[in-house]
Amino acid sequence: AFSDVPSAEAVCDAALSDMGLSRAAPFTEEEILLPRAADSTWGAYLELQTGNGYPLAAYAGKKVLHLSCPIENHPEGKDVIANFYFGDGQILGGDVLSPRLDGFLSPLPRLD
Repeated sequence: AFSDVPSAEAVCDAALSDMGLSRAAPFTEEEILLPRAADSTWGAYLELQTGNGYPLAAYAGKKVLHLSCPIENHPEGKDVIANFYFGDGQILGGDVLSPRLDGFLSPLPRLD
């Protein structure tokens, strides 16, 4: 359904490189339908994305490509994952996170 998958990987790889990060394995890719309604958690996530210049909120209720990969060189150590939401030839939003109990969630760097 997404003919731009190779370019999605290249764009996401470039974003990782800009952050000084590299992936430990290939991206997993999945077409997902973003929630239409924003509960408090999803709403806060969308605000975080919008605040950093990403248009993810404009895609609520639409299908996008979700790319995810483990990161091999994050300062926090292992168990770090990068997530990207991609559509219309651009990164729509994303984050770097650790799912550990003492983990974190950081937005992608600000778009200027």
